[in-house]
Amino acid sequence: VKNWTFDAVKDFAPVAGVAAMPHVLVVRKDFAAQSLGEVVAMAKAKPGALTFGSMGNGSGAHLAGELFKTKAGIDMLHVPFRGLAPMTTELLAGRVDLSIAPLPGLIAQQIQSGNVRALGVASARRTPQLETVPTFAEAGVNGVEADAWSALFAPAKTPPAVIERLYRA
Repeated sequence: VKNWTFDAVKDFAPVAGVAAMPHVLVVRKDFAAQSLGEVVAMAKAKPGALTFGSMGNGSGAHLAGELFKTKAGIDMLHVPFRGLAPMTTELLAGRVDLSIAPLPGLIAQQIQSGNVRALGVASARRTPQLETVPTFAEAGVNGVEADAWSALFAPAKTPPAVIERLYRA
């Protein structure tokens, strides 16, 4: 946005965290790699050949994918889509190889149905929804922690007592 009339750091006071949502690396069910390590090996064997879809340029999923590429020392082609649904459609159709996507919602449904396989969680700890899926660090790629989160903020000049009351509520 070019003409914002506020400063996101100076003009808001944090009230409370609401949710943390892990990003998970998923591949379609017929993809050759069975582990995150195998994905890394494939990408190193053929730099730029693997494609990873995201919900769009600059999205959390895109940035998580770029972080993965950097930390793993690999090159993959980023394919941005206009949202999670179009990206998931293309992943299921085999037009992209993998995605790093937020776990809640559509991706969780696709994992549960067996249409995609989860190979790594981009969080500090495993997620209860996917207890058997290792974190990136457990799979050998350190430094890939990319939880999406939601929080509540109030105007910066909100009195501390009001912030405290909002927090407790």
